[in-house]
Amino acid sequence: MFLNSLSMLTAGALLAGCGRAPALEIDDAWVRSAPPSATVQAGYFTLHNRAASDFTIVGAYSNAFGSVEMHETVTSDGVSRMRRIERLVVPGGGSLELAPGGRHLMLIDPQRPYAPGDRLEIVLELDGGANQAISFEVRPAAY
Repeated sequence: MFLNSLSMLTAGALLAGCGRAPALEIDDAWVRSAPPSATVQAGYFTLHNRAASDFTIVGAYSNAFGSVEMHETVTSDGVSRMRRIERLVVPGGGSLELAPGGRHLMLIDPQRPYAPGDRLEIVLELDGGANQAISFEVRPAAY
């Protein structure tokens, strides 16, 4: 709870420095644990936008992974597939959830195995050049 609150404060401080009011809050940021041989993991969180204007996420990165991509799961003709997406929009006054079975961060090439309880930093790149660092908790796969 404290770290999620810290993430919310950090979001406000970073965005205030970019000329925007502190308005982007992060909730429940977590990464699903994976076997040591796994080459991908997934990250989830919810963003709440307290501003009237939209925030657009245009990318993400982390020192804990070789690369980070934004994906969504789409079901067509009974078959689910993941596809990469280039932008995520958090509507003014609204929320955006990244959750299992939907939108998520695809975390590629972990630098080492991560166990439940570990904390990882992932940085969101916002349209306009601002960055937002988020602390993610690694949770068991069955969470």
